[in-house]
Amino acid sequence: MTRWKLELPVALALVLMSLILTLSTNRLTAIALRPASDTPVVNDGVWFGAEAVDTVNRLTVPEIEQTQTARYPLSALWLRLPARLLMRAAPALGGSELLGYLTAIAGAIWVGALFLILRTCGHGLADAALVTLMAMASASFVFAFAAPSMLAFAAVTTLPSLTLVSISRTRPPADSHIVIAAAVSAALNPANAGFGVVAALVLRDWRRAVQIVGNAVAIVLVMWSLQHLIFRTSVFPLLLQEQQAQTTDPVTAYRHRRVAIAASTVMHSVVVPGIGVASSKGDRSGPIVALGGVPPGWRGVVTVAGMLVWTALLAIGLWALTRHSADTRLRVFAWSALATHVTLASTIGPEPLIQAVSILPVMVVIAAAGLWWRPRAVRVLSAVMLVLAILINLWALRDAIELASALTS
Repeated sequence: MTRWKLELPVALALVLMSLILTLSTNRLTAIALRPASDTPVVNDGVWFGAEAVDTVNRLTVPEIEQTQTARYPLSALWLRLPARLLMRAAPALGGSELLGYLTAIAGAIWVGALFLILRTCGHGLADAALVTLMAMASASFVFAFAAPSMLAFAAVTTLPSLTLVSISRTRPPADSHIVIAAAVSAALNPANAGFGVVAALVLRDWRRAVQIVGNAVAIVLVMWSLQHLIFRTSVFPLLLQEQQAQTTDPVTAYRHRRVAIAASTVMHSVVVPGIGVASSKGDRSGPIVALGGVPPGWRGVVTVAGMLVWTALLAIGLWALTRHSADTRLRVFAWSALATHVTLASTIGPEPLIQAVSILPVMVVIAAAGLWWRPRAVRVLSAVMLVLAILINLWALRDAIELASALTS
């Protein structure tokens, strides 16, 4: 009882802070991305390639085609249907405002689930809260949940798989739970399907894992069929090859190598090196706000310090997870999920910074694993990382909003 008396207020405080942060950033970016209701949106991918205005329209505007289901399979059933019902219940609520609230709720779920995962991994209340705050101040979280996008909602779908792996050390999950987690991971973003597959392989033998994944695929197909009955314009996943926006920047050669995607996902997910403007080639042509593929330490001593601290946390965590942890399932899941995500993110989706919010919980769990080996050092580094992330990312957010406003005006 004492544990819950302390744990519940801390969890609620973290969720409340998340709501305040995401609602504030959503209001700022809404003004920047769509300064006036009668302003035509020529280049919707301005915000790091995430189609914020298109997301609002697809989920709220009546009689609009649901072709986005080719890339986000169950988005019409899971997102548009509730959004339309909410708009009917509250007709005074605009589509952009409603999606801002839903994005903030998704961010709050992300934060609350991450705190729960860290606690189930065996970390203390204060340590879990500190690491969760660090994740909340990370670049991926701040920028991904600053504007409505399918990728922001999809980031939540990776958490059930990680949760099952984290609690398996004390309570083995049932097969049905693994099936549901695998189906959820693939529901909104095919790039996240690897989380469910890896969790099944880690928690069960390979024969049982194949059966679990097959059942999850069957569930997704049944739900897509139901979605198609409700939304006749929905497209079967991967049948419609929508053209992805491609960006170029001053370090194009670095950007388009797979190692660049890995470096951007790992190094820039917590602190960004700088914000700039890149050219976009695709259905919505025009310049976009982008991190691009800039190498670590592209701008500023403070940014370099932040990346060094984050690298140290990851290195300590990887060593502790490999050498000082008896939890083999968590270790294998972390390594496999990270490798799978980087591989898929190099071919699917826009800016790696926005995609990285899906894999960030795994990297945070890796960094927190250092508490099992060098707790005092990791606590100090996490506190320093929190301060640096706040300074760097809020500064970068201001620059990004100013650039987005200039590009859409």
